[in-house]
Amino acid sequence: MRLRLKPMALAALGCLLTLSAAFSSQLATRQSACDSGPWARPIRPVGGMGGYPFCETRWRDGLIMKGMEVWADNGRVRGIEFTYSDGSISTLYGERGGEKRGRIDWNAAEGDAINSITLYGDGRGRRVGRIIVRTQSGKELDVGKNTSGQDAFAMTVGSGVLVGAFGHSGADIDNLGFLFLASKIQKVDISDLVLDSEIDIEKDNQVGISVVTLDEVQYYNNHATDDVTNFEFSNSHTRTNSYTYSQATTDMWGLSVSVTLAIKPFGIGGEVESGFQWEHTKTSTTQTTKSMEVTLQYKVSADVKSGETILCKSQSAQGEVYGGYTSKVTLTFEDGTQWSYSERGTVAAMSYSEAFAECKRIDRPDTTGSVSVLFAVPVKDGGDLNTFARVALTHPDIPIA
Repeated sequence: MRLRLKPMALAALGCLLTLSAAFSSQLATRQSACDSGPWARPIRPVGGMGGYPFCETRWRDGLIMKGMEVWADNGRVRGIEFTYSDGSISTLYGERGGEKRGRIDWNAAEGDAINSITLYGDGRGRRVGRIIVRTQSGKELDVGKNTSGQDAFAMTVGSGVLVGAFGHSGADIDNLGFLFLASKIQKVDISDLVLDSEIDIEKDNQVGISVVTLDEVQYYNNHATDDVTNFEFSNSHTRTNSYTYSQATTDMWGLSVSVTLAIKPFGIGGEVESGFQWEHTKTSTTQTTKSMEVTLQYKVSADVKSGETILCKSQSAQGEVYGGYTSKVTLTFEDGTQWSYSERGTVAAMSYSEAFAECKRIDRPDTTGSVSVLFAVPVKDGGDLNTFARVALTHPDIPIA
């Protein structure tokens, strides 16, 4: 007898096979994250081999665990869930079942790491029966069955920094083991920053740059007699140049860990004629955040004949970028070993160029706009003709002194 499948059945079967392959690939990827790492050894899982295998770790994303919640009944551990250093919650393994429940939180970055984890079986070699967790500050989690007379299995905690868990689960926790960093982290190096395309100043060095006006004024020499006045246009403004690089690694390992960020800060260079562009400063920095006040100062002068008007304007190039980047994080442990992983981050930068100013002649003062008009005030007895008065002119006819 030959079996024939209808087109819809074939399509459904194909979809099922595709989903199965995708799930298997995802599972294999997650499992591989637990296969190798800077783990404290030996690693001793406890329990049977039923259920589905799982691997819960995000150490390659720069995250460690800081919390654990456990559910159990009088015979076994029913479910377990973890909290990461960024506040995210892991998958629930097993179920939230049973009359016993407990939660424990710690912060390895602040010195409260795991001091010990002890596991018990269910007495029949099929499930995990009990979990006891103690931290260095004295906190304790103890959830599970009565294990009087059973063997206790102490986990290898190494540095006390918990970064993962693995095992088998279904309706219960069939098998469980933990992954700890073998040694404390001595330093963290962040390097090889690659900006996202929308803020890639290497490809588009004018992204986010605009020219802003600092001051603008009109000067009208309203002397009745032939006269040449030298008008000086000058001022100074204070602005703030800043940059901030932010990623999980700069916060997760604690204040006692040295974090080095190998970057080149942003700055704006260029000329008025050729245009302004982003450029890296010549020296690198290890600071993730920096702000510095800068003085934008300018000075320009022009000779203005009687009856002439000039328009003077001062400007600066302002650059502002915000976006993401990818970096390489290298962890150096106290035992000399190193591990690297890729991590995302964000950058925000604000910078100003030097101020520049120019004056140009115009036909006559424009009193209809927002630009102020200055005019020369004649002073008798050899007074200073470079004395000016700011006036609000409401009529296009400028009086001649």
